[in-house]
Amino acid sequence: MMVSASVGLTTAQTVQKQVVEEGGTGPFKSEVVGDVSCPGFTVYRPQNLKEVVAKQGTLPVIVYANGACFNNNVEMRLLLSEVVSHGYVAAAIGPYDEADVMAYDPRIKTCVMLNSGIGDMEMMGTTKDNLKNLHTPMFYMIGGPGDIAYANAQKDYDRIADNIPVVMLNSKDGHSGTYYEKYGGNYAKAVVKWLDWQLKGLVGQSALFLDDEYLKMKFPEWQGVRKNF
Repeated sequence: MMVSASVGLTTAQTVQKQVVEEGGTGPFKSEVVGDVSCPGFTVYRPQNLKEVVAKQGTLPVIVYANGACFNNNVEMRLLLSEVVSHGYVAAAIGPYDEADVMAYDPRIKTCVMLNSGIGDMEMMGTTKDNLKNLHTPMFYMIGGPGDIAYANAQKDYDRIADNIPVVMLNSKDGHSGTYYEKYGGNYAKAVVKWLDWQLKGLVGQSALFLDDEYLKMKFPEWQGVRKNF
């Protein structure tokens, strides 16, 4: 699960660092770090963070949790590195060496569900009742009927209140999405477009989520539904 807010630059002390896939394809080459200011988390950020903030101002921050499976973010490293290279900072659950639904937090501006859903399950103390706490636009990226999370995501979509905008895109990639493809594949592209729209106000990026003809042209095997826009 991925939720997003905006915060300023804070004091940090990097103790470990690596660059993944040359830092991504975006204008702000990314790095993956372990930092003593964020114990238990891995930080994904632009390599020249202070310079980027000085020029661009406050960057949107992504808080990423890997669902109920394990306390690790390695599986999403390609996607997170790519997204961050487009002008974001991400704090991912799990220590560098290698969840509760928090979307009710008023600082959260949007929530991205990647191959995930609550459905009728209980995960880390979270149930379908927590969907009532949502207050921001939601984006579900699911791998189609072959995705183990497909049925749960469909139930979430139906249950989310009528005042919450929600989009669900379904590919045919199954539960692993395109996370192992170079630069995180098409899932990374979709996430960047959503975050650019929701957090940076780039309305032109909304076509993928609101325009069926555009979706068909860009990703002909994907299907999309939306409500409350």
